[in-house]
Amino acid sequence: MYKNLNNIHQSHYLALIYIILLIIIPRYAILPFSNKLNINYDIINEWYFFVITTILMIYAIKIFKVKLQKDWLNIKNKKIGVFLTGIVGFFLILLLNVILILIINQGRPVKSVNQNAIENISFLSQFFAPLLIVIIGPILEELLFRVYILEVLKNKIKLLPAILISISSFTVIHMHSLTEDWKTLIPYFSIGIVTVFIYLKKHNFYYILSIHVLNNLVAQIAIWFLQ
Repeated sequence: MYKNLNNIHQSHYLALIYIILLIIIPRYAILPFSNKLNINYDIINEWYFFVITTILMIYAIKIFKVKLQKDWLNIKNKKIGVFLTGIVGFFLILLLNVILILIINQGRPVKSVNQNAIENISFLSQFFAPLLIVIIGPILEELLFRVYILEVLKNKIKLLPAILISISSFTVIHMHSLTEDWKTLIPYFSIGIVTVFIYLKKHNFYYILSIHVLNNLVAQIAIWFLQ
């Protein structure tokens, strides 16, 4: 599939557009704009992320359509296996979180900035946030940070650098500012490690999607109960 030059170029564009629209613009355009006009930045940013992430997800699905169809055919009769992999992957993430927190944070719980943002979203956005967190976000992120990096970039930079880029870039994009305590990124680092490991073992998008979706679903349910 990745011998198709057009798809390769489009996947590169996807990565570039993601960086510009979801990392650079919110921090260096929307924030100054909202401050200048005295508009609530959080509400604007919530809707901006929902709309742009949805558009990028659709674009990513279009780019990797052949890959997604092929992977679906391979797991069509293995749905229970995919589900079980999701559960195993979820518990591996939990285990890795616990180990890293014990080592790095001396056992004190870590609360990510993303979690704080989710807990404080506007009432209207509460209807759309679960869709973004549980479905749209995981699809886009796994296609970009796993399929793109481990399939497309791997051919240019070899496997080990691709693994490191996949894990580190996925972790860093969840950092909201340079002053943020890097220990709050532990959950994303764990997700990156587990999904990379499973993808290299299975080479199928739906296995890693099941892990990411289940992890985010449990986190979303926990937030609902804690509110």
